[in-house]
Amino acid sequence: MNNIAEKLTKVKPKIIKDIIIVEGKGSDGKYYILKNPREERFFKICEDEKNVIDLINGEKTIEEIVEIAKTKWDIEQDEVHEFINNLKEKHLLESEEAYSGKGRRVQGNIFAFRIKILNPQKLLKWIDEFLGFWGIALIIIICVSIMVFSAYLIIMRPEFLKIEPDYLKSALNLLIFYAAASIMVTFHELAHAFTCYKLGGNVSEMGFMLLYFIPCFYTDISNTYLFKKKRHRIAVILAGPFMDIIATGAGIIAMAFSQKGSFLNVTGYLVMLTGAGKTLFFNFNPFIKMDGYYLLEEILSSHNLMERSMELLKNFFLKSSETSVFFRKEAKFILYAFFSILYVMVMGVLMILTLWRFLNLPDSIYFYISSGLSAILFLILHLKSAFKK
Repeated sequence: MNNIAEKLTKVKPKIIKDIIIVEGKGSDGKYYILKNPREERFFKICEDEKNVIDLINGEKTIEEIVEIAKTKWDIEQDEVHEFINNLKEKHLLESEEAYSGKGRRVQGNIFAFRIKILNPQKLLKWIDEFLGFWGIALIIIICVSIMVFSAYLIIMRPEFLKIEPDYLKSALNLLIFYAAASIMVTFHELAHAFTCYKLGGNVSEMGFMLLYFIPCFYTDISNTYLFKKKRHRIAVILAGPFMDIIATGAGIIAMAFSQKGSFLNVTGYLVMLTGAGKTLFFNFNPFIKMDGYYLLEEILSSHNLMERSMELLKNFFLKSSETSVFFRKEAKFILYAFFSILYVMVMGVLMILTLWRFLNLPDSIYFYISSGLSAILFLILHLKSAFKK
């Protein structure tokens, strides 16, 4: 079946007039971030694709664009057609669809279900004006003090960290754990958003989210892609985990200065467990698309790391006659893709194992079937996310 570009070679396509294009530099050379301000969506393209975009100005037909791209940059016809198709599908070409709205209010999957509620710019501005310079400075001093003091307690008085193994088996304690996780994720997201706002970014979306069945709020800070300074992008990424570390420190202090088994002691333990576990296994984990993944992208200056690695892993198995040479050339990306797949499958099994132990269910064939299905489900969702355009 002919694609759109082949059918409309005489059409003169034009990029939407309010598109935002920001240049960046990575390990592979120049790249460009495109922002569709009508839908608040971002796309990364290479230098050749940027050259083609410069030709899509409403004055040249697709046929003329193909000819120029081939002559100047040796870009094949099929590549130009595919790129123009992608631009149309992403509503980056002037058309009725490009003006059709801001995108879906409800997004995500069963592990990350989102409902957009509001634009938080006014809220962030109010918080900024309410706190002022000295308010923000005081909060930073308090947070750093909590981190230092909790580290001191762990080193000098580690005995208070001993806990009862059945803390999570109480319905009340489980409710506290759930509430702590919800509140921490919300403040984690607000920290991302406020840092982005203070550095000059636009936070366009805030809403309700079910993250691994934990209710919380989320904020869309994708405008950080437009920051030209890497340290600003890294600061926004680290702001969320910083709040989790502070919460962990507060939980440690509560445990150290409360009677073992008391409500405050148990709550402190659950907050510490939530903060430390969330930071180590999720936020700073580079194998899933959370803070650790985006931090690794910035460190390596390699955007679309997951997509690129998965594509290379697929090619590694398909190019059997060149596997040794291909692996040596792309080893770090192939290994990254392999371990990311291994991680999500192990997480699927561990989730079932945790549920099984919590409910005191006996080991049986149903446990192994459930573990296998969970691992496959996690893998499917991971691959769907990895290849999402």
